[in-house]
Amino acid sequence: MIENNLLKSNFLGRDGFRWWIGQVPGKKSWLLQYRQRPEAWGNRVRVRIMGYHPQSTTELKDEDLPWAQVLLAPQCGSGKAGVAKPIKIAPGDVVMGFFLDGDDAQLPMIMGVIGNSKYVENKDPSPFTPFTGYTDEVKPEGKILVDNETGDASGESSQKSPRIVDKELEKKLNQRGKPIRNRRGFIIGYEKNERSVSSAIGQSVSFAGTPAAEEISNDLDNAVKEVKDATPQVKSKIIAETSKKINSAANGITADLTKSAVNSLIPRLNSGLNQKYNEVHTLTLAATQNTALAKKAGTAAQTAMIPAVANIQKNLPCVLETVGNSLLPDITSLLTSFLNNVVSFTPCIADQFTGALF
Repeated sequence: MIENNLLKSNFLGRDGFRWWIGQVPGKKSWLLQYRQRPEAWGNRVRVRIMGYHPQSTTELKDEDLPWAQVLLAPQCGSGKAGVAKPIKIAPGDVVMGFFLDGDDAQLPMIMGVIGNSKYVENKDPSPFTPFTGYTDEVKPEGKILVDNETGDASGESSQKSPRIVDKELEKKLNQRGKPIRNRRGFIIGYEKNERSVSSAIGQSVSFAGTPAAEEISNDLDNAVKEVKDATPQVKSKIIAETSKKINSAANGITADLTKSAVNSLIPRLNSGLNQKYNEVHTLTLAATQNTALAKKAGTAAQTAMIPAVANIQKNLPCVLETVGNSLLPDITSLLTSFLNNVVSFTPCIADQFTGALF
């Protein structure tokens, strides 16, 4: 008979689902891995699993128990992009989970915590017996865990709530953060725990209908703020994006100029056509003394001018596109020089930039 192991796919979810109940041990063995090794990652705790691990620390020490990853709820975040909430698993907690590697039982994953009570006895921890979550690191008196505004407890690993500040103030707040020292006690940096709620805070916003000159001024203001302390690569990206925005705003002005030109050109074209008719009509009438023939000659002269007038109307829309395409390189060059020389933004500088542009 073929053994079951030979029929395994070794693919999670296609073989048997092996779930378990275990207990998080006491003292230092339960701590999150990053508390012991700053360069490590992941929310992991040690766990003693019933039916798999002995009930004696002599046979299997707490320090030798396997690490179990914790399955996080979607609203907790993964930790990437600064989105994270700390896990709240304490020593003595009874947890439930499953093995990622099935019957091999070497990769436990915690998917839930079985509820308990704050009145659990505070005594020396031993395998599979109830004991409090307090340790040498987390004591009842002089708490390291403090109540936050929502009434729950936030530990050292919890993430500070973002603040409604702009990037400039965020930077200043982080410069006054708690100093980070090396093993010799020298300050090597500062904790950067302050975050802005949104990168849009402090940005100048152009609403629909904002005049083009004001829109260009807002784009310049935002660019000056964004390029501070930016790397060359990021700065180049900011210049490219801002140049396109300014070019778009400039095209609005160019469109207005083009529309104004068309509106002033139409009566001039009509006047010219009428003048051409009158000239030809007068000359023909004087030469032939025939009114009907003079009218036909004047009309024919006007008709001959129609292709030229139509050509003007056809090519006028291309003016906007031509001007827009030719402006972008000049805007990019002008903006690069502007950002290399301007430290703080003022409206008069925006006026100078717009004047140089046009």
